[in-house]
Amino acid sequence: MHLILMTEAAQGGTATEAPPDGQLEGLVERWNPLMTRLVPQWSLQEEDDALNTLAERARAQLVWGRTLNTEDDGRLPLEAWDLGDCSGTPWARLSPFHGLVGSDRITLLPPAELRLSEVESRQLFAAVQPLFATEGVRLEWHGPLHWRVQHDSLQALPCASLARAAGDSVQRWQGRTPLAAARLLRRLQNEAQMVLHDHPVNRARDEQGLLTVNSLWLDHAGAADTQAVGSQGQAREQALRSTVLVEPLVKANSALQAWVDAALPAPPDSESEPVLVLCGRHGAQAFTMRRLPSGWLGALQRTLKRPPRTRSLSSWLQTLDAPAHEAPR
Repeated sequence: MHLILMTEAAQGGTATEAPPDGQLEGLVERWNPLMTRLVPQWSLQEEDDALNTLAERARAQLVWGRTLNTEDDGRLPLEAWDLGDCSGTPWARLSPFHGLVGSDRITLLPPAELRLSEVESRQLFAAVQPLFATEGVRLEWHGPLHWRVQHDSLQALPCASLARAAGDSVQRWQGRTPLAAARLLRRLQNEAQMVLHDHPVNRARDEQGLLTVNSLWLDHAGAADTQAVGSQGQAREQALRSTVLVEPLVKANSALQAWVDAALPAPPDSESEPVLVLCGRHGAQAFTMRRLPSGWLGALQRTLKRPPRTRSLSSWLQTLDAPAHEAPR
């Protein structure tokens, strides 16, 4: 079991936004002693032009068991991993959103601002699904803001993650997907916009002063084939969903306890060593459990040897949320 913990800033908030009732402070105080048992491993830095977020990149590095390459950017098959499909079938996520039209660009407003109900979402889905079906593109409803799409053209298709593009220019991020490779899906997205424009759900929302759904965002495209799922060759469908957990830090008490319980026993080999990743706004840091020799030598070391000096959990979090030139040392 690997665990990725995201700070508030890593989820799109700011480093100064604090959860209510001292939740974060209590969690940091409880788990700070754990830092003396952890050994820093690999790290990642934010890249302004990356198509994937730090947490997504960290997840891919854990699933694939290797350092990511430049060509991996935007080609992480996150939807196939979430679905647990190891068959090599390409999937992607399609998210309803509102594009705010300005004088020089269209701004992608975070879909959560729609406050779209399940009933509204299903009605909009039913209106656009036949468009995709007539072109042999499979479309499935998974949640109010989460639809799934399956088609061969999604294989290795670079897409900007919704979390990267939200609040920014649609043209800037959508233009990073090669038009030739995504021509069919881009056309279907444009046709869906026309259907959505005059849909009764949108007319009713407009009359109520609510944001309308006027576009669909495509991301997380690709296939999770059995050869690409880690160096151990894990082929079980559930392994894709259970190997890596991604949790908001402030709600991670139970997840952290589960990770510690999994990490304390020595794994049979280094490749199955549980990894904990702290993910902030500008950096991510991976850790593994510090191992001492077994038997009487390990017992002696635990008794006589002082724990190694290490940075506190709060210090790590401040560093990972701060830009590189501002990070505390």
